[in-house]
Amino acid sequence: WSRIAVLQYRLHDYTSALDTLNQHLQSQYIAQWNLEFMLAHCHQKLGAYHEAITFYQQFLANKHSEIGDIQKCYQNLALLYFDLRQFAKCIEYFALIDDEEISALHLDFYVARCYHELTSYNANFVELAVKYYKRYLKLPGLDAHGINMDVQHQANLVDAYTSLGAIYFDQQQWRNALDMFEHLNEDQILRFELADKMSACYAAIGDEASEQKYRNLAAQHTVQKKEKEISLAQFYYNIHQNQLAADMLLALGDDVIVEHDMEFMLAHCLQLVGDNAGAIKYYLLGLNNAHDGGSDGDAEQEQKQEEVVNAWHNIGCAYHDIADYEHAAEYFGKLSMAHIQRTNTEFIVAVCYHHLKRYQDALRYYQLYLDNALSEHDEQSVKSCYNNMIICYFYGLKDLQNAYEYLSRMSDDDIVERKFLYEMARCAQHKNDREQSMKYYQLFLKHNQEALNEEIIENVYQNVHSLCVDDKQFMPQIQKIKENGHGDKQKELQLFVAWMNRVNCK
Repeated sequence: WSRIAVLQYRLHDYTSALDTLNQHLQSQYIAQWNLEFMLAHCHQKLGAYHEAITFYQQFLANKHSEIGDIQKCYQNLALLYFDLRQFAKCIEYFALIDDEEISALHLDFYVARCYHELTSYNANFVELAVKYYKRYLKLPGLDAHGINMDVQHQANLVDAYTSLGAIYFDQQQWRNALDMFEHLNEDQILRFELADKMSACYAAIGDEASEQKYRNLAAQHTVQKKEKEISLAQFYYNIHQNQLAADMLLALGDDVIVEHDMEFMLAHCLQLVGDNAGAIKYYLLGLNNAHDGGSDGDAEQEQKQEEVVNAWHNIGCAYHDIADYEHAAEYFGKLSMAHIQRTNTEFIVAVCYHHLKRYQDALRYYQLYLDNALSEHDEQSVKSCYNNMIICYFYGLKDLQNAYEYLSRMSDDDIVERKFLYEMARCAQHKNDREQSMKYYQLFLKHNQEALNEEIIENVYQNVHSLCVDDKQFMPQIQKIKENGHGDKQKELQLFVAWMNRVNCK
Protein backbone atom coordinates (compact mmCIF):
# COMPACT_ATOMS: atom_id res chain seq x y z
CA TRP A 1 0.00 0.00 0.00
CA SER A 2 2.85 2.41 0.67
CA ARG A 3 4.25 1.75 -2.83
CA ILE A 4 0.84 2.36 -4.39
CA ALA A 5 0.60 5.63 -2.49
CA VAL A 6 4.08 6.67 -3.66
CA LEU A 7 3.13 5.89 -7.27
CA GLN A 8 -0.08 7.94 -6.96
CA TYR A 9 1.96 10.79 -5.44
CA ARG A 10 4.48 10.75 -8.30
CA LEU A 11 1.56 10.89 -10.75
CA HIS A 12 0.36 14.03 -8.89
CA ASP A 13 -2.82 12.24 -7.80
CA TYR A 14 -2.62 13.72 -4.30
CA THR A 15 -6.19 12.89 -3.27
CA SER A 16 -5.78 9.17 -4.07
CA ALA A 17 -2.38 9.08 -2.38
CA LEU A 18 -3.88 10.52 0.80
CA ASP A 19 -6.83 8.10 0.67
CA THR A 20 -4.47 5.13 0.31
CA LEU A 21 -2.25 6.20 3.20
CA ASN A 22 -5.15 7.06 5.51
CA GLN A 23 -7.13 3.90 4.81
CA HIS A 24 -4.41 1.28 4.76
CA LEU A 25 -1.45 2.47 6.87
CA GLN A 26 -1.41 3.08 10.58
CA SER A 27 0.51 6.01 12.05
CA GLN A 28 3.40 3.88 13.31
CA TYR A 29 4.13 2.65 9.78
CA ILE A 30 4.00 6.18 8.38
CA ALA A 31 6.66 7.25 10.91
CA GLN A 32 8.65 4.02 10.46
CA TRP A 33 8.81 4.40 6.67
CA ASN A 34 9.30 8.18 6.86
CA LEU A 35 6.18 9.03 4.82
CA GLU A 36 5.27 12.23 6.69
CA PHE A 37 6.81 14.46 3.99
CA MET A 38 4.67 12.87 1.30
CA LEU A 39 1.53 13.25 3.45
CA ALA A 40 2.39 16.90 4.18
CA HIS A 41 3.07 17.70 0.53
CA CYS A 42 -0.22 16.11 -0.56
CA HIS A 43 -2.10 18.23 1.95
CA GLN A 44 -0.22 21.34 0.84
CA LYS A 45 -1.04 20.71 -2.82
CA LEU A 46 -4.70 20.27 -1.90
CA GLY A 47 -4.75 23.50 0.10
CA ALA A 48 -5.04 21.88 3.54
CA TYR A 49 -2.24 24.02 4.96
CA HIS A 50 -2.69 23.37 8.65
CA GLU A 51 -2.67 19.59 8.13
CA ALA A 52 0.44 20.03 5.96
CA ILE A 53 2.21 21.95 8.74
CA THR A 54 1.43 19.17 11.22
CA PHE A 55 2.97 16.46 9.01
CA TYR A 56 6.00 18.60 8.07
CA GLN A 57 6.68 19.09 11.78
CA GLN A 58 6.37 15.34 12.34
CA PHE A 59 8.80 14.78 9.46
CA LEU A 60 11.34 17.17 10.98
CA ALA A 61 11.03 15.37 14.31
CA ASN A 62 11.57 11.94 12.70
CA LYS A 63 15.16 10.76 13.22
CA HIS A 64 14.99 8.84 9.93
CA SER A 65 14.61 12.03 7.86
CA GLU A 66 17.60 12.84 5.62
CA ILE A 67 19.28 16.23 5.39
CA GLY A 68 18.35 16.77 1.72
CA ASP A 69 14.71 16.12 2.42
CA ILE A 70 14.87 18.32 5.52
CA GLN A 71 16.04 21.23 3.33
CA LYS A 72 13.06 20.62 1.02
CA CYS A 73 10.83 20.57 4.07
CA TYR A 74 12.16 23.98 5.17
CA GLN A 75 11.51 25.31 1.65
CA ASN A 76 7.95 23.97 1.57
CA LEU A 77 7.16 25.28 5.04
CA ALA A 78 8.49 28.71 4.10
CA LEU A 79 6.35 28.85 0.95
CA LEU A 80 3.37 27.51 2.84
CA TYR A 81 3.63 30.28 5.45
CA PHE A 82 4.10 32.75 2.57
CA ASP A 83 0.74 31.66 1.13
CA LEU A 84 -0.77 32.06 4.61
CA ARG A 85 0.77 35.58 4.75
CA GLN A 86 2.57 34.67 7.96
CA PHE A 87 5.74 36.40 6.82
CA ALA A 88 7.67 36.24 10.11
CA LYS A 89 7.28 32.43 10.20
CA CYS A 90 8.23 32.33 6.54
CA ILE A 91 11.51 34.15 7.30
CA GLU A 92 12.25 31.66 10.11
CA TYR A 93 12.34 28.76 7.66
CA PHE A 94 14.15 30.64 4.89
CA ALA A 95 16.85 31.39 7.48
CA LEU A 96 17.45 27.61 7.78
CA ILE A 97 18.27 27.37 4.07
CA ASP A 98 21.72 28.25 2.69
CA ASP A 99 21.70 31.70 1.02
CA GLU A 100 23.19 30.36 -2.22
CA GLU A 101 20.56 27.63 -2.30
CA ILE A 102 17.86 30.30 -2.02
CA SER A 103 19.14 31.93 -5.19
CA ALA A 104 19.57 28.60 -6.97
CA LEU A 105 15.91 27.79 -6.21
CA HIS A 106 14.77 31.27 -7.36
CA LEU A 107 13.41 31.97 -3.88
CA ASP A 108 14.99 35.42 -3.47
CA PHE A 109 11.70 37.04 -4.48
CA TYR A 110 9.79 35.38 -1.63
CA VAL A 111 12.44 36.37 0.92
CA ALA A 112 12.37 39.95 -0.37
CA ARG A 113 8.57 40.06 -0.25
CA CYS A 114 8.54 38.84 3.35
CA TYR A 115 11.01 41.49 4.49
CA HIS A 116 9.08 44.11 2.51
CA GLU A 117 5.79 43.14 4.19
CA LEU A 118 7.47 43.34 7.60
CA THR A 119 9.01 46.80 7.16
CA SER A 120 6.22 48.41 9.17
CA TYR A 121 7.44 46.37 12.15
CA ASN A 122 11.17 46.79 11.57
CA ALA A 123 12.61 49.59 9.39
CA ASN A 124 15.89 47.65 9.01
CA PHE A 125 14.05 45.09 6.89
CA VAL A 126 13.87 47.62 4.02
CA GLU A 127 17.53 47.10 3.13
CA LEU A 128 17.11 43.32 3.31
CA ALA A 129 14.08 43.57 1.01
CA VAL A 130 16.15 45.65 -1.46
CA LYS A 131 19.00 43.13 -1.26
CA TYR A 132 16.85 40.15 -2.13
CA TYR A 133 14.79 41.97 -4.79
CA LYS A 134 18.05 42.96 -6.53
CA ARG A 135 19.42 39.43 -6.26
CA TYR A 136 16.22 38.05 -7.75
CA LEU A 137 16.28 40.53 -10.64
CA LYS A 138 19.88 39.63 -11.44
CA LEU A 139 19.05 35.95 -11.94
CA PRO A 140 19.81 34.84 -15.51
CA GLY A 141 16.93 34.34 -17.94
CA LEU A 142 14.49 36.71 -16.27
CA ASP A 143 12.55 39.05 -18.54
CA ALA A 144 9.40 40.90 -17.56
CA HIS A 145 7.95 40.26 -21.00
CA GLY A 146 9.57 36.88 -21.61
CA ILE A 147 7.40 34.16 -23.12
CA ASN A 148 9.57 31.27 -21.94
CA MET A 149 9.01 31.91 -18.25
CA ASP A 150 6.28 30.17 -16.28
CA VAL A 151 3.34 32.32 -15.20
CA GLN A 152 4.31 32.44 -11.52
CA HIS A 153 7.87 33.61 -12.20
CA GLN A 154 6.60 36.23 -14.64
CA ALA A 155 4.14 37.53 -12.03
CA ASN A 156 6.90 37.55 -9.40
CA LEU A 157 9.18 39.49 -11.71
CA VAL A 158 6.60 42.20 -12.37
CA ASP A 159 5.92 42.34 -8.62
CA ALA A 160 9.64 42.69 -7.90
CA TYR A 161 10.11 45.62 -10.32
CA THR A 162 6.97 47.27 -8.93
CA SER A 163 7.89 46.75 -5.26
CA LEU A 164 11.55 47.70 -5.55
CA GLY A 165 10.57 50.77 -7.57
CA ALA A 166 8.11 51.74 -4.82
CA ILE A 167 10.84 51.40 -2.18
CA TYR A 168 13.20 53.62 -4.20
CA PHE A 169 10.35 56.10 -4.72
CA ASP A 170 9.72 56.31 -0.96
CA GLN A 171 13.48 56.87 -0.50
CA GLN A 172 13.36 59.62 -3.17
CA GLN A 173 15.86 57.72 -5.31
CA TRP A 174 14.07 58.92 -8.42
CA ARG A 175 16.40 57.52 -11.06
CA ASN A 176 16.55 54.08 -9.39
CA ALA A 177 12.75 54.04 -9.12
CA LEU A 178 12.45 54.82 -12.84
CA ASP A 179 14.97 52.09 -13.68
CA MET A 180 12.55 49.63 -12.09
CA PHE A 181 9.29 51.07 -13.44
CA GLU A 182 10.63 51.32 -16.99
CA HIS A 183 10.87 47.52 -17.16
CA LEU A 184 7.06 47.44 -17.11
CA ASN A 185 4.75 47.94 -20.05
CA GLU A 186 1.93 50.49 -20.07
CA ASP A 187 -0.75 47.98 -19.05
CA GLN A 188 1.32 46.95 -16.02
CA ILE A 189 2.02 50.58 -15.11
CA LEU A 190 -1.68 51.35 -15.16
CA ARG A 191 -2.72 48.14 -13.38
CA PHE A 192 -0.41 48.94 -10.45
CA GLU A 193 -1.24 52.68 -10.62
CA LEU A 194 2.36 53.77 -11.10
CA ALA A 195 1.80 56.58 -13.62
CA ASP A 196 1.56 59.26 -10.90
CA LYS A 197 4.77 57.98 -9.28
CA MET A 198 6.58 57.98 -12.63
CA SER A 199 5.36 61.51 -13.35
CA ALA A 200 6.72 62.64 -9.97
CA CYS A 201 10.06 60.93 -10.65
CA TYR A 202 10.47 62.61 -14.04
CA ALA A 203 9.54 65.96 -12.49
CA ALA A 204 12.25 65.46 -9.86
CA ILE A 205 14.94 64.79 -12.49
CA GLY A 206 13.73 67.61 -14.77
CA ASP A 207 12.28 65.58 -17.66
CA GLU A 208 9.21 67.75 -18.34
CA ALA A 209 8.05 65.87 -21.44
CA SER A 210 7.97 62.50 -19.66
CA GLU A 211 6.44 64.11 -16.58
CA GLN A 212 3.56 65.46 -18.69
CA LYS A 213 3.17 62.15 -20.54
CA TYR A 214 2.68 60.13 -17.38
CA ARG A 215 0.55 62.81 -15.72
CA ASN A 216 -1.82 62.64 -18.70
CA LEU A 217 -1.71 58.85 -18.62
CA ALA A 218 -2.59 58.86 -14.89
CA ALA A 219 -5.47 61.30 -15.43
CA GLN A 220 -6.81 59.31 -18.37
CA HIS A 221 -6.53 56.08 -16.39
CA THR A 222 -8.35 57.64 -13.41
CA VAL A 223 -11.26 58.63 -15.64
CA GLN A 224 -11.39 55.22 -17.33
CA LYS A 225 -11.14 53.44 -14.00
CA LYS A 226 -14.00 55.47 -12.55
CA GLU A 227 -16.15 54.82 -15.60
CA LYS A 228 -15.47 51.08 -15.35
CA GLU A 229 -16.28 51.06 -11.66
CA ILE A 230 -19.49 52.99 -12.26
CA SER A 231 -20.49 50.55 -15.01
CA LEU A 232 -19.69 47.62 -12.74
CA ALA A 233 -21.70 49.16 -9.90
CA GLN A 234 -24.63 49.59 -12.31
CA PHE A 235 -24.27 45.94 -13.31
CA TYR A 236 -24.31 44.80 -9.67
CA TYR A 237 -27.38 46.96 -9.05
CA ASN A 238 -29.17 45.44 -12.05
CA ILE A 239 -28.56 41.90 -10.74
CA HIS A 240 -29.66 42.90 -7.21
CA GLN A 241 -26.17 42.71 -5.66
CA ASN A 242 -26.93 45.91 -3.79
CA GLN A 243 -24.20 45.75 -1.15
CA LEU A 244 -21.49 45.30 -3.79
CA ALA A 245 -22.93 48.17 -5.84
CA ALA A 246 -23.12 50.45 -2.79
CA ASP A 247 -19.56 49.62 -1.68
CA MET A 248 -18.18 50.43 -5.14
CA LEU A 249 -20.02 53.74 -5.37
CA LEU A 250 -19.12 54.82 -1.82
CA ALA A 251 -15.46 54.11 -2.56
CA LEU A 252 -15.60 56.56 -5.48
CA GLY A 253 -16.65 59.45 -3.21
CA ASP A 254 -19.50 61.94 -3.28
CA ASP A 255 -17.99 64.17 -5.97
CA VAL A 256 -17.91 61.33 -8.50
CA ILE A 257 -21.36 60.13 -7.44
CA VAL A 258 -22.85 63.59 -8.03
CA GLU A 259 -20.92 64.12 -11.26
CA HIS A 260 -22.39 60.92 -12.73
CA ASP A 261 -25.91 61.38 -11.26
CA MET A 262 -25.66 58.19 -9.21
CA GLU A 263 -27.18 59.55 -5.98
CA PHE A 264 -30.59 57.90 -6.38
CA MET A 265 -29.13 54.53 -7.36
CA LEU A 266 -26.76 54.53 -4.39
CA ALA A 267 -29.57 55.62 -2.08
CA HIS A 268 -31.77 52.76 -3.30
CA CYS A 269 -28.94 50.25 -2.84
CA LEU A 270 -28.38 51.42 0.73
CA GLN A 271 -32.10 51.31 1.45
CA LEU A 272 -32.37 47.74 0.14
CA VAL A 273 -29.54 46.58 2.43
CA GLY A 274 -31.12 48.25 5.46
CA ASP A 275 -28.98 51.39 5.73
CA ASN A 276 -31.86 53.87 5.86
CA ALA A 277 -29.78 56.74 7.25
CA GLY A 278 -27.31 56.42 4.37
CA ALA A 279 -30.17 56.10 1.89
CA ILE A 280 -31.79 59.31 3.17
CA LYS A 281 -28.48 61.17 2.82
CA TYR A 282 -28.15 60.29 -0.86
CA TYR A 283 -31.84 60.75 -1.69
CA LEU A 284 -31.59 64.27 -0.28
CA LEU A 285 -28.33 64.85 -2.14
CA GLY A 286 -29.96 63.66 -5.37
CA LEU A 287 -33.02 65.83 -4.85
CA ASN A 288 -30.83 68.82 -4.07
CA ASN A 289 -28.79 68.27 -7.23
CA ALA A 290 -31.71 67.43 -9.50
CA HIS A 291 -31.29 69.39 -12.73
CA ASP A 292 -33.97 71.80 -13.80
CA GLY A 293 -33.25 70.56 -17.33
CA GLY A 294 -34.12 73.78 -19.09
CA SER A 295 -32.58 72.61 -22.37
CA ASP A 296 -33.46 68.92 -22.02
CA GLY A 297 -36.01 67.28 -24.25
CA ASP A 298 -39.48 66.39 -23.07
CA ALA A 299 -38.69 62.67 -22.78
CA GLU A 300 -35.62 63.31 -20.63
CA GLN A 301 -37.52 65.77 -18.46
CA GLU A 302 -40.28 63.23 -17.98
CA GLN A 303 -37.75 60.57 -16.93
CA LYS A 304 -36.08 62.94 -14.45
CA GLN A 305 -39.42 63.90 -12.94
CA GLU A 306 -40.23 60.21 -12.52
CA GLU A 307 -36.90 59.73 -10.72
CA VAL A 308 -37.75 62.62 -8.38
CA VAL A 309 -41.19 61.17 -7.62
CA ASN A 310 -39.65 57.74 -6.93
CA ALA A 311 -37.13 59.45 -4.65
CA TRP A 312 -39.96 61.12 -2.69
CA HIS A 313 -41.62 57.71 -2.36
CA ASN A 314 -38.45 55.91 -1.24
CA ILE A 315 -37.28 58.59 1.15
CA GLY A 316 -40.73 58.56 2.76
CA CYS A 317 -40.39 54.80 3.27
CA ALA A 318 -36.86 55.24 4.65
CA TYR A 319 -37.99 57.86 7.17
CA HIS A 320 -40.88 55.57 8.15
CA ASP A 321 -38.46 52.70 8.77
CA ILE A 322 -36.40 54.80 11.20
CA ALA A 323 -39.58 56.04 12.90
CA ASP A 324 -39.16 59.64 11.71
CA TYR A 325 -42.85 59.93 10.87
CA GLU A 326 -42.91 63.69 10.50
CA HIS A 327 -40.39 63.69 7.66
CA ALA A 328 -41.98 60.57 6.18
CA ALA A 329 -45.36 62.33 6.03
CA GLU A 330 -43.69 65.39 4.49
CA TYR A 331 -42.37 63.38 1.52
CA PHE A 332 -45.46 61.19 1.17
CA GLY A 333 -47.41 64.46 1.04
CA LYS A 334 -45.58 65.37 -2.17
CA LEU A 335 -46.97 62.28 -3.93
CA SER A 336 -50.18 62.24 -5.91
CA MET A 337 -53.01 60.02 -4.75
CA ALA A 338 -52.73 58.14 -8.05
CA HIS A 339 -49.09 57.26 -7.23
CA ILE A 340 -49.89 56.18 -3.68
CA GLN A 341 -52.68 53.91 -4.88
CA ARG A 342 -50.67 52.56 -7.81
CA THR A 343 -47.77 51.66 -5.47
CA ASN A 344 -50.15 50.43 -2.75
CA THR A 345 -48.48 52.63 -0.14
CA GLU A 346 -51.66 53.61 1.70
CA PHE A 347 -50.96 51.52 4.80
CA ILE A 348 -47.47 53.01 5.37
CA VAL A 349 -48.81 56.53 4.87
CA ALA A 350 -51.63 55.77 7.32
CA VAL A 351 -49.15 54.53 9.94
CA CYS A 352 -47.18 57.78 9.68
CA TYR A 353 -50.28 59.90 10.23
CA HIS A 354 -51.33 57.54 13.03
CA HIS A 355 -48.06 58.15 14.90
CA LEU A 356 -48.43 61.90 14.34
CA LYS A 357 -51.91 61.70 15.93
CA ARG A 358 -53.51 62.89 12.71
CA TYR A 359 -56.18 60.27 13.21
CA GLN A 360 -58.64 61.38 10.53
CA ASP A 361 -55.88 61.31 7.89
CA ALA A 362 -54.72 57.94 9.18
CA LEU A 363 -58.23 56.47 9.00
CA ARG A 364 -58.67 57.81 5.50
CA TYR A 365 -55.56 55.99 4.27
CA TYR A 366 -56.34 52.80 6.19
CA GLN A 367 -59.69 52.72 4.40
CA LEU A 368 -58.02 53.44 1.05
CA TYR A 369 -55.73 50.51 1.71
CA LEU A 370 -58.71 48.22 2.36
CA ASP A 371 -60.44 49.49 -0.80
CA ASN A 372 -57.37 49.09 -3.06
CA ALA A 373 -57.56 45.94 -5.22
CA LEU A 374 -53.73 45.75 -5.12
CA SER A 375 -53.69 45.31 -1.34
CA GLU A 376 -52.90 41.90 0.06
CA HIS A 377 -56.36 41.13 1.34
CA ASP A 378 -55.30 38.08 3.27
CA GLU A 379 -56.85 37.66 6.68
CA GLN A 380 -53.84 38.93 8.65
CA SER A 381 -53.46 42.11 6.57
CA VAL A 382 -57.11 42.98 7.03
CA LYS A 383 -56.92 42.31 10.77
CA SER A 384 -53.83 44.51 11.09
CA CYS A 385 -55.67 47.32 9.37
CA TYR A 386 -58.73 46.86 11.60
CA ASN A 387 -56.41 46.78 14.61
CA ASN A 388 -54.98 50.21 13.83
CA MET A 389 -58.35 51.70 12.91
CA ILE A 390 -59.81 50.57 16.24
CA ILE A 391 -56.94 52.26 18.10
CA CYS A 392 -57.48 55.49 16.12
CA TYR A 393 -61.21 55.52 16.81
CA PHE A 394 -61.11 54.33 20.44
CA TYR A 395 -58.07 56.15 21.82
CA GLY A 396 -57.45 58.91 19.29
CA LEU A 397 -60.95 60.19 18.52
CA LYS A 398 -62.85 58.67 21.47
CA ASP A 399 -65.32 57.45 18.83
CA LEU A 400 -66.57 54.26 20.47
CA GLN A 401 -69.35 53.74 17.95
CA ASN A 402 -66.97 53.42 14.97
CA ALA A 403 -64.47 51.49 17.09
CA TYR A 404 -67.27 49.02 17.85
CA GLU A 405 -68.03 48.64 14.14
CA TYR A 406 -64.54 47.28 13.46
CA LEU A 407 -64.34 45.31 16.70
CA SER A 408 -67.54 43.53 15.77
CA ARG A 409 -65.87 42.29 12.58
CA MET A 410 -63.42 40.27 14.69
CA SER A 411 -63.99 36.91 16.30
CA ASP A 412 -63.59 36.46 20.05
CA ASP A 413 -60.28 34.68 19.42
CA ASP A 414 -59.01 37.67 17.45
CA ILE A 415 -60.15 40.08 20.14
CA VAL A 416 -58.31 38.02 22.77
CA GLU A 417 -55.18 37.70 20.60
CA ARG A 418 -55.03 41.45 19.86
CA LYS A 419 -55.84 42.36 23.48
CA PHE A 420 -59.02 44.29 22.70
CA LEU A 421 -61.23 42.75 25.44
CA TYR A 422 -61.39 45.96 27.46
CA GLU A 423 -62.08 48.08 24.39
CA MET A 424 -64.87 45.72 23.30
CA ALA A 425 -66.43 45.86 26.75
CA ARG A 426 -66.35 49.68 26.80
CA CYS A 427 -67.80 49.92 23.28
CA ALA A 428 -70.60 47.49 24.15
CA GLN A 429 -71.26 49.51 27.30
CA HIS A 430 -71.45 52.65 25.16
CA LYS A 431 -74.17 50.90 23.12
CA ASN A 432 -75.98 49.92 26.37
CA ASP A 433 -75.45 46.22 25.62
CA ARG A 434 -75.11 45.09 29.26
CA GLU A 435 -74.79 41.37 28.51
CA GLN A 436 -72.05 41.78 25.91
CA SER A 437 -70.21 44.38 27.96
CA MET A 438 -70.25 42.18 31.10
CA LYS A 439 -69.02 39.24 29.01
CA TYR A 440 -65.97 41.13 27.78
CA TYR A 441 -65.17 42.71 31.15
CA GLN A 442 -65.24 39.21 32.58
CA LEU A 443 -62.93 37.91 29.81
CA PHE A 444 -60.65 40.91 30.28
CA LEU A 445 -60.15 40.13 33.97
CA LYS A 446 -59.67 36.43 33.24
CA HIS A 447 -57.04 36.89 30.49
CA ASN A 448 -55.06 39.61 32.24
CA GLN A 449 -54.69 38.23 35.75
CA GLU A 450 -50.91 38.74 35.87
CA ALA A 451 -51.12 42.31 34.60
CA LEU A 452 -53.98 43.47 36.86
CA ASN A 453 -53.29 46.19 39.33
CA GLU A 454 -55.54 48.19 41.67
CA GLU A 455 -56.01 51.04 39.17
CA ILE A 456 -57.14 48.70 36.37
CA ILE A 457 -59.51 46.76 38.60
CA GLU A 458 -60.94 50.01 40.01
CA ASN A 459 -61.64 51.22 36.47
CA VAL A 460 -63.47 48.01 35.54
CA TYR A 461 -65.32 48.04 38.88
CA GLN A 462 -66.63 51.56 38.29
CA ASN A 463 -67.66 50.72 34.72
CA VAL A 464 -69.51 47.58 35.81
CA HIS A 465 -71.16 49.53 38.65
CA SER A 466 -72.33 52.16 36.14
CA LEU A 467 -73.47 49.44 33.75
CA CYS A 468 -75.56 47.66 36.40
CA VAL A 469 -76.90 50.63 38.33
CA ASP A 470 -80.47 49.91 37.19
CA ASP A 471 -80.11 46.12 37.02
CA LYS A 472 -82.23 44.38 39.68
CA GLN A 473 -80.19 41.17 39.35
CA PHE A 474 -76.63 42.45 39.59
CA MET A 475 -76.89 45.70 41.54
CA PRO A 476 -77.75 44.01 44.90
CA GLN A 477 -74.72 41.73 44.44
CA ILE A 478 -72.44 44.69 43.75
CA GLN A 479 -73.78 46.52 46.79
CA LYS A 480 -73.11 43.43 48.88
CA ILE A 481 -69.47 43.43 47.65
CA LYS A 482 -69.13 47.00 48.91
CA GLU A 483 -70.68 46.12 52.29
CA ASN A 484 -68.42 43.07 52.73
CA GLY A 485 -65.37 45.19 52.01
CA HIS A 486 -65.99 47.06 55.28
CA GLY A 487 -64.33 50.18 53.88
CA ASP A 488 -61.19 48.31 52.82
CA LYS A 489 -60.77 49.26 49.13
CA GLN A 490 -58.28 46.51 48.39
CA LYS A 491 -60.51 43.84 49.89
CA GLU A 492 -63.51 45.26 48.05
CA LEU A 493 -61.68 45.02 44.70
CA GLN A 494 -60.62 41.43 45.46
CA LEU A 495 -64.22 40.51 46.19
CA PHE A 496 -65.28 42.20 42.92
CA VAL A 497 -62.75 40.18 40.86
CA ALA A 498 -63.85 36.95 42.56
CA TRP A 499 -67.50 37.78 41.83
CA MET A 500 -66.74 38.59 38.16
CA ASN A 501 -64.97 35.25 37.75
CA ARG A 502 -68.05 33.30 38.83
CA VAL A 503 -71.02 35.42 37.86
CA ASN A 504 -73.23 34.37 34.94
CA CYS A 505 -73.29 37.45 32.72
CA LYS A 506 -76.50 36.47 30.93
